[in-house]
Amino acid sequence: MNTSTATIQKVQKEWKWPLDLRAYDQSPSLSAAELREIRILLKYKWCGRYRRIEWIPRLERIVRPILDAMKLFPPSWQHQTSILRIFFTEMLQRRSSLWSWSARSWMTICGANRSAFALRYEVAGAARHSFIAVALALQRPVDLQRCGVFERVLLAQKLFGKKIVQSTTKQVADTLKNWGYGISRKAHDASVLAEAMLLSGSPVLQDIRREVLAELFAKCGPIQRRYSLQRLSQTLHHMGFIEAPLLREWSFPRNGQSPDLAANVDKRWARYVERWFATSTLAPATRTESGIWC
Repeated sequence: MNTSTATIQKVQKEWKWPLDLRAYDQSPSLSAAELREIRILLKYKWCGRYRRIEWIPRLERIVRPILDAMKLFPPSWQHQTSILRIFFTEMLQRRSSLWSWSARSWMTICGANRSAFALRYEVAGAARHSFIAVALALQRPVDLQRCGVFERVLLAQKLFGKKIVQSTTKQVADTLKNWGYGISRKAHDASVLAEAMLLSGSPVLQDIRREVLAELFAKCGPIQRRYSLQRLSQTLHHMGFIEAPLLREWSFPRNGQSPDLAANVDKRWARYVERWFATSTLAPATRTESGIWC
């Protein structure tokens, strides 16, 4: 084992969830005083640090988890303001704390894309990325696969830490490089790995389950991401973290039609090809490759 591999394994072994959620009061209801304070705050336009020192003590129970989550990846003050206002808006509307919101509610809040998010809350669309990171840091049921386009690698770095995400990505990339894979799909591989980390709730390779990869593969559209998922599964299987890699083939092509190669082929021509395949003196592997071009 070289020094680089030992360092990576040490970092992964020492990693733990960045927030201790047991330290927070996760009561679902809000008091009349808390609702009144939120209502007052939302009446005013917030500027700068909007004098947090005055109102934070009065809302300590419900705002502390959000502030602690934002400390993991300090967003701009503008985005911090947007995130807090969105949480307060939803708390006031739902009359409950963020701990009680369902997966469907989180999907409504996060929106299908950044444009929908920006339109709903009249904020910069870029704030959506940090908002989702806060929700994930608090282990809220956000369905990432329904969140549309977002920067998966950056989100993983915000949630787990840049250093460990980079080291894990390097570990997979180095393995693929040793197998002879090029770097043309490096960005796809990193994005797929980051999404697998996010869905697994961990940046540690041995925590990524085969079921997560299979679910991603089943719902994945672009074929390059499927190839990346297969490469990732082969890497994890090679390292002994999953029992078997994903299959290289799938039952139906992207157009959803049956992969029957003889469909719509003249029967006489099909018989010629079958006879040639059965009687050819070429080696079986060469015969199969040649048959592709018949």
